Amino acid sequence: MKLILEMFLIGTLGITTVSFTYFLSIETIDTGLAIVMWYFFPVIVVLISWVIYKKRPSRNILISLFFSLTGIIITTGQVKGGQARQSLW
Repeated sequence: MKLILEMFLIGTLGITTVSFTYFLSIETIDTGLAIVMWYFFPVIVVLISWVIYKKRPSRNILISLFFSLTGIIITTGQVKGGQARQSLW
């Protein structure tokens, strides 16, 4: 039961903090930059884990990072056809 409570508190505080800082960043910096920072976080976590804990990322993690980076590039409009400011309607 103690583990469940700890997980709940960490999850709640973590989600609240991340959401708050994300929405705060949207108010203070360009939305595209905020999105890049939001989706680049997993890459940073994997790199820190690799450097500090010497835990080499698995093949699945590397594939996931590839798709994460692809999404970031598309979101910021760097791939032909992707424009950060274009409306879908």
